[in-house]
Amino acid sequence: MKIAEVSETQIIRLITIFSLWLVVALIPAEILFDETRVLCIHRYLFGFQCPLCGMTRAVYEFTHFRFVSALNYNVVVVLLPVWLGIEITTVFFRQNWMSLIKKIVFILIIAGLLLLYAFRIINHFNVFIIK
Repeated sequence: MKIAEVSETQIIRLITIFSLWLVVALIPAEILFDETRVLCIHRYLFGFQCPLCGMTRAVYEFTHFRFVSALNYNVVVVLLPVWLGIEITTVFFRQNWMSLIKKIVFILIIAGLLLLYAFRIINHFNVFIIK
């Protein structure tokens, strides 16, 4: 495996990712888990959670090694460390198969968010409840 040259934009991208991860990890729990205010515009307008609702809290719980709690907030959080690992690896080792895996994981994240959104819509409107 050959180590590739790291560009300035790749370094900035990695610093940004780690900075955001650190900011989420350091947010005080009292602020993050305050349920008295609705911050999501989608939830405010439509009355149910969007696909990204709970992701910040899920990342927070994940960074504090509370995996079950993280999954309860947003199940797609499981794919983020995989994506992060692949992102870091592709910066230093440029292999064709790694960029393919990166695309596959990104598609899985999008598909997971869409499935989660469909589940939340069905759950909100009770579409498949048989009486």
